[in-house]
Amino acid sequence: MGGIEMEGYMIYLLFRQDLQRGGIVLESPHATFDGAAEKMDSLSEYWKEKGKIIKDNKCDLIVGLPDGTPLWYYFVSSRTILK
Repeated sequence: MGGIEMEGYMIYLLFRQDLQRGGIVLESPHATFDGAAEKMDSLSEYWKEKGKIIKDNKCDLIVGLPDGTPLWYYFVSSRTILK
């Protein structure tokens, strides 16, 4: 017998980490990475409109104050869920 084989579906979870107070919350689950990336793009635009400084690395996003103080860190994690 070989290793454990998992059958299931991949999901992508968008998380937000509070860099001031600590803690991580799940923002939204997505069926595809593209869906998570689109949500991150819309968050980037939202925070830009609110006057925040954005560092967008395409796979994660840091939102900060104009003085450079980081506020939130958004990132995507993937999980396999069983059938």
